[in-house]
Amino acid sequence: MTGAAALAAHTALPAFAQFPGAIKPQNDPYAQVDPYADPRNGFPSTPQSAVPSQGRKSPFQGAPLTDEDKAEIEVGRAALRYWVKQGGGPYPDERLQKALRDYCAPLFAVAERSNLPWAVVLLNDPSVNASAGPGGQVMVNIGLIHMCDHPAELASVLAHEIGHVDFRHSVNDGPVSELIKLAREKGMGRYTPELIEKLIPEAAMENVSRAADEKPKLDIFDLAENGFTRQDEVQADEHVAMIFSRLGIDMRYAVSMHKKLMKLNDDSGGEPPVFLNNHPASADRVDATAMLAATSPKPRTEFVYVGWDVLKAAFPTTPKFKGIF
Repeated sequence: MTGAAALAAHTALPAFAQFPGAIKPQNDPYAQVDPYADPRNGFPSTPQSAVPSQGRKSPFQGAPLTDEDKAEIEVGRAALRYWVKQGGGPYPDERLQKALRDYCAPLFAVAERSNLPWAVVLLNDPSVNASAGPGGQVMVNIGLIHMCDHPAELASVLAHEIGHVDFRHSVNDGPVSELIKLAREKGMGRYTPELIEKLIPEAAMENVSRAADEKPKLDIFDLAENGFTRQDEVQADEHVAMIFSRLGIDMRYAVSMHKKLMKLNDDSGGEPPVFLNNHPASADRVDATAMLAATSPKPRTEFVYVGWDVLKAAFPTTPKFKGIF
């Protein structure tokens, strides 16, 4: 559940293309195809602005959920109320919550794990952040929307977070997987908030190497924050190119967003926010994303961002982040 950008590292990383697990947009069979306009996908002949709701079946939602998927979903749902509370609570305007859900629906529809019951909550938090927990539980701070002057900038952050879920970063050999394993060993089949709180100390001890006299330090909010590596963050960044290619969004907006996050880092005296601690260095990330933008196919049409105008009217862009960087 790390946040939007990669600004905190102090060493350079290899180019994205050097990672064997990278998803290249030019090799994606759905690249440059609007999933709602392509007749092969079975959607009604409606304009892109009439985006189907999150619960509507899409051509990417055919895979059945595995037992592991179901356990991950339960953990994410059980933990969500704690994440929302610590994130300032939900923004108290259902119209804006719906606008964000409508905005996110196309992004979730083309995710690799679009069969998950994706959900998104707008948090009443002025800091710049977005998060994705186990099972597709996504949270967006109002401060992030204030930073974005173009809807594709926000989309780049969300595509990064979707990448963490698509790659199962929070459950692959991490605290969530340890929690699920412990619950099964104890014969516990439901992942309630109370069960999660009970098992977290044991999961922390299993997952993290500590000195003998050190107590476990892992609370419910850390379930998806802990365990992401630098390579996880690089993979999530690469995922933006795949999501953008499927929807027909220009990767240059992702570069702009990285530059804005770098400015945020510089303005704070070079000390990145906590949520950026595991991300690659800001300059390296800008360069790598610019390389992806240069090699990605350019969209032939402008993507329609349903709900964006409503969100932007409520959360206007901070003056220093106006325009495309």
